[in-house]
Amino acid sequence: MAEERGIELFALNPNTLGAEKFDAELDRLSDRERRVVEMRHGLSGDAPRTLTEIGGFLSLSRERVRQIEKEAVRRLRLAAEQERAVA
Repeated sequence: MAEERGIELFALNPNTLGAEKFDAELDRLSDRERRVVEMRHGLSGDAPRTLTEIGGFLSLSRERVRQIEKEAVRRLRLAAEQERAVA
């Protein structure tokens, strides 16, 4: 089975929120959410990882990793939308 493509992430671009705001929003995620997002999208300087790889590393199912990523990205997008509304 082909690995699911990552969620399209306009909110994960530091230029969307500004670098400081972006880091602050990542800090608001739970440790698990942040780790999933960082690993999935290569934000820690490593290559992006698949859902299966992350699941193995965190002892979670591939589906659970996908759910965690989806919720974390939703929260980051909401923060980006709120930031644009204020600006």
